[in-house]
Amino acid sequence: IKNDIISIQEKKIDFKFVSKPIVIYGDSGSGKSTYLKKIIGLTGSQKLDCCCIYSNELEKKIISLVDLKGYFISQEVVALKTNLKEYLSYYSDIKSKNINNLFEWNKKYKLLWSDVDNFDKWINSDLSKASYGELKRLKLLKAYLSDSNWIALDEPTSGLDSLSVLNVINAINDLSKKKILFVCTHEKKLIEKSSISILVSSI
Repeated sequence: IKNDIISIQEKKIDFKFVSKPIVIYGDSGSGKSTYLKKIIGLTGSQKLDCCCIYSNELEKKIISLVDLKGYFISQEVVALKTNLKEYLSYYSDIKSKNINNLFEWNKKYKLLWSDVDNFDKWINSDLSKASYGELKRLKLLKAYLSDSNWIALDEPTSGLDSLSVLNVINAINDLSKKKILFVCTHEKKLIEKSSISILVSSI
């Protein structure tokens, strides 16, 4: 555990809101994903009492994650039979006004068909032709458009080549400037760029 961690006990974790990802890491099978789900309340009665502390010189405000809108993005990838525009419209928390900003953000971090210069062509791209890596990176586009206060990403770099991993890490760091970002990973470069890192040895 490093930097801005306030306290961590068996059933409670408090942390400051910071502009870098909060990373949960460990060996394969150590229980990283389980711990992440406990933090965000996906494990029912076993969930942790998790609060974030917003603070500045004038005030200190403690807010439970339960009171904030969140978005969990799993590591699983499934084949899709639709285009990008229809896919993004499936999610009720998508802000359509940010679609054009998404196009530029996507090009900056080279996530999905970033070589396509025409917006209409890009947004209507056929996702049935997308590779595993493209479908994996597609999840970050959902995260960008989400109006959630926090986002949890489970193994966002698994199965990607080294260049894609670097682009995804840069995109994640950018997202963490706008939202509370939890990331479950074994990627060393992402751990190094975190504000808080939690090593899970066993669950």
